[in-house]
Amino acid sequence: MTEIVVGASGFYHFQPSLLSTDQQAEILALLEKKVPNQRCERCGHEEIGLNPNVVSPQFLGIDTRAPDGTLVHPMVMTICRHCGNTHFFSLHYLGFSWPKAA
Repeated sequence: MTEIVVGASGFYHFQPSLLSTDQQAEILALLEKKVPNQRCERCGHEEIGLNPNVVSPQFLGIDTRAPDGTLVHPMVMTICRHCGNTHFFSLHYLGFSWPKAA
């Protein structure tokens, strides 16, 4: 389960979290719908994997907010299994709600 905590600075932080197998499958289906036939633009390989961790960039501006108003923007990474080229996709814009309600 993902836990959102407020640090000493008052900023929100996501605790490390892994996507379940079902969540990974749902995200892969959303990616296939929005970005069909993915292939690595660096090496041309088609074997693209999904990292099971939810990640968030570190925002450097104090006034920067994610679409939901917090200072986190949940994302997933796709990685070329041949050369390691990595892409980040916003869960919000993929249409995947995070964290999922219990």
